[in-house]
Amino acid sequence: MNEHIPTPALVSTAVQRDKVLRSVRGAAEEYHRAAAAATTASEALEAQVLEARRLRVAWPELAEATGLTARQLQWRVPADEPDVAPAPDPKFAAPRRGPRPGRGPGVGIEEAAKILGVSRTSVYKWINSGRLESTTNDLGQRRVLGLEDLG
Repeated sequence: MNEHIPTPALVSTAVQRDKVLRSVRGAAEEYHRAAAAATTASEALEAQVLEARRLRVAWPELAEATGLTARQLQWRVPADEPDVAPAPDPKFAAPRRGPRPGRGPGVGIEEAAKILGVSRTSVYKWINSGRLESTTNDLGQRRVLGLEDLG
């Protein structure tokens, strides 16, 4: 009779394997509980953000209250939910007086390139060489002078 008698090394390996599998199962159960809790918390946050937006709370205020960025909060608002813009600030509701910032005399680089039939790079080269006259507006943007009537 040739019976197989397990050696201590094989028994030890089987015991270790079972122990590790129990640990893995326990860790997986803990993970699934945490994931379910995180999903619930995320849904609650989303509902509160939507309610706050309906009450016209601004994104920066929500960001400060939650510790998330405004962009992270906006990402949580479902696409099918209409975003409610905050009420306009009365100090900015007055009609504009004077020219719009960013305009100024002349035409923009893109428009100058279209008028002249060249690339924007060529327009910049011509400005730097003195072939075209330019100025800089209040926003630091280049404006090409002398082409206003050609466009």
